[in-house]
Amino acid sequence: MLRVARAWSRYLNAACNDGFAHTSPITQFAANRFGLHDMGGNAWQWVEDCYRDSYAGASADASTPVRDASCSARVLRGGSWDISPLNLRAAGRNGLVPGNRFNDLGFRLARTPG
Repeated sequence: MLRVARAWSRYLNAACNDGFAHTSPITQFAANRFGLHDMGGNAWQWVEDCYRDSYAGASADASTPVRDASCSARVLRGGSWDISPLNLRAAGRNGLVPGNRFNDLGFRLARTPG
C-alpha cells in the first residue's frame, strides 16, 4: 500500500516512517554490504560524472569518470527522502546543474584506493 508520507510530499512514498522528517543523522541505520551507511533514501548524492542521456562511452566498471568539455549538468544518484520507492536505488540517476541547492541533495567523500 502506498500513501503520501507527508502532506507536502509531491511523491508517493512507501508506508513507512524512519522517525525523521527529512534527512536522517549519519549512521542511524545499518551499513550495507560495502560498509556504507545511509546510501538510499537519505539524500541524492552528487557524483563526478557529467550527465548524459545514455551510458555510451562510459567505462563498463565505472572506474573512469565521464567528462565532457561542455559539462553543464552533473549526475545525482541514489534518490532521497522524497522520491518514490520505484526510483530509490543506486542505479537511479538524474542530471542537475551543480549550482542548484536543495534539502534533499548531498555528497559523499570518496578516495581512490592506494
